[in-house]
Amino acid sequence: MNTMNLSERLEPSVVVCDRLYVSGLIWALGMKFAIDKINNSTSLLPGIKLGYEIYDTCLEPVVVIQPSLLFLTREGSTGIRVLCSYTDYQTRVTAVIGPYVSDLALITAKLFGFFLIPQALGLYVSGLIWALGMKFAIDKINNSTSLLPGIKLGYEIYDTCLEPVVVIQPSLLFLTREGSTGIRVLCSYTDYQTRVTAVIGPYVSDLALITAKLFGFFLIPQVSYGASSEKLSQEEYYPSFFRTVPSDKSQSKALLLDIMKTLRFTLDNQSFQMNQFHSTNQGYDVMFWSWQKNSLQYISVGDYRGSLSIDTSQIRFHTLDNKKPVSTCFQRCEPGQIKRVKGFHLCCYDCIDCEENTYQGTREDLFCTECPEHQWSPIRSTKCYDRSERYLFWDEPLVIGLLVLMLFATVLTCLSAVLFLKSLNTPLVQACGGTRSIFALLCLFLTCLSFCLHIGKPSVVSCMVQQPFYALGLSACFSTFLVKSLEIVLLTEFTSCPKSSLLWVTQKRAWLIVAIACLVESMLCFWYIYSVPAIPASNYKLLHAQVLIGCRIQSWFAFIMIHGYTGGLAFICFLCTFMVQTPAKRYNMARGITFSMLSYFVTWIAFVATYSTVQPTQQPAAQICSGLLCALGLLASYYLPKCYILLFKPECNTVAYFQLHQGGAS
Repeated sequence: MNTMNLSERLEPSVVVCDRLYVSGLIWALGMKFAIDKINNSTSLLPGIKLGYEIYDTCLEPVVVIQPSLLFLTREGSTGIRVLCSYTDYQTRVTAVIGPYVSDLALITAKLFGFFLIPQALGLYVSGLIWALGMKFAIDKINNSTSLLPGIKLGYEIYDTCLEPVVVIQPSLLFLTREGSTGIRVLCSYTDYQTRVTAVIGPYVSDLALITAKLFGFFLIPQVSYGASSEKLSQEEYYPSFFRTVPSDKSQSKALLLDIMKTLRFTLDNQSFQMNQFHSTNQGYDVMFWSWQKNSLQYISVGDYRGSLSIDTSQIRFHTLDNKKPVSTCFQRCEPGQIKRVKGFHLCCYDCIDCEENTYQGTREDLFCTECPEHQWSPIRSTKCYDRSERYLFWDEPLVIGLLVLMLFATVLTCLSAVLFLKSLNTPLVQACGGTRSIFALLCLFLTCLSFCLHIGKPSVVSCMVQQPFYALGLSACFSTFLVKSLEIVLLTEFTSCPKSSLLWVTQKRAWLIVAIACLVESMLCFWYIYSVPAIPASNYKLLHAQVLIGCRIQSWFAFIMIHGYTGGLAFICFLCTFMVQTPAKRYNMARGITFSMLSYFVTWIAFVATYSTVQPTQQPAAQICSGLLCALGLLASYYLPKCYILLFKPECNTVAYFQLHQGGAS
């Protein structure tokens, strides 16, 4: 192209082809012959006539644009209309063959790709020669008795057309199993056997970068005889890639390094010589081309002498206010951002932040990578961080408050048991069941201690015994209430019943009812532990930067069974005592049991409502709190009033005051 006297030219000059490209002429004649052969044949594409237009690109980008734009017009027109949608737009050509040169193909491929017009390049002759050479070598090995004896090599040859889209199809086919056309999704590909043992090619670096990623994942050896990109030398990204040619960097160093060390030249009467860093270090002047009334002026706006110096006041921007224009296309993405290309040009993109739990592995990544399940990352992150564990810690303020409440309940229980043991032979303690009351307080004490299993990091054992310990202790306590409730209902509602029946609920035989009730609950807990126990589980989705560790109930049916049995005992006790009337000036033993059972039911109702509304991180604390309130409710409703009589009203601790009914036994 003519670049002289640019200031005097008003329009670009016409590019004239100054030589004949023989190979291009041969390919054009070959295409014309093939099309004529198809049109004159009755078996090849019957009923269809192919047409063609041939243009010479002159190997110039300016020349190749004109026919390319003409191909995009509609039939009978010479312009391209601006439409909102080109879905139904029909161009005048169906497909395009050429151009041969990569620089020109990069230009036209963008245009034709927007309209989805197929574009094919010419036959790559060198690739055919290499394919024939490989076929010859494999045939030589198979026919030899000394080279790989007992092994027969097979091969499949595919033409990549120097296109990334084309090379993907055979690459994916290589990754399938023998006799299959698909790749199964597996948890592990350790024993996965592909249909090929090794891959030779492709020749071009751009295609080798694509296939090396795929074959590297399956550790299939890939040997390229022409790919020289420096990126392919990174073994951590391409572990199974090999090549028979040196990289671009190695080739350039080998060719130029020794020459540049002794290179000297003269330009405009100034001598230049390379230094140890292969640079002249002569400095540079930064020039600004200023067009003023069709005349070109060169204005020095800075220089480079070891460092860059720019005088911005000398730069005259071609804007209305003569200010520096703001680029609406290119911007530098910050770490943790990926490039989202918009339009045709790779330099036009938006910077998109990587979302939570994703990160940018390298600056060249086009997509954010998800963090492993046990790790997390904030927005716009370049790496992932390990999640911290979340459960009820012993030093949390909430847990400390619950421990204080637990200590208070256990101390009250122990003091009540000691007081009952000291006054075991008094009428009050005997009316409450005697040794059975002490047994009930001991079970209530163990129930309070079982809540410690909910604190700390859950383990297999702690999760397994949490619910059975609580349910078994509470059921054993309620079994003593059951005996007393049956005694009360027999004395008040069934007065005509034989006195021998009272022996089963008032004498040592009453322990048989307690044992049976505890045995049933024990069998349910045994079934729960060995069949469907609670297990530790990790929840990675609930918290942002933590993993919630808790006990997961495997069977809610079993959970309801072991706790429902305890609730059934409480319900029987409530039915036997809530309507009992006691004569005046007599202690109402039934009232204490009724209010104890009511406190149990209220606590469970409040627990269900709270457990379903609080956050999962606080659900173990809600269960501890409800259990402690239930224990305190039993103490306050049944045992503490009796302790009050023992300590402060010993005159009421008589047989007459605790007689269940007039004329009945106490």
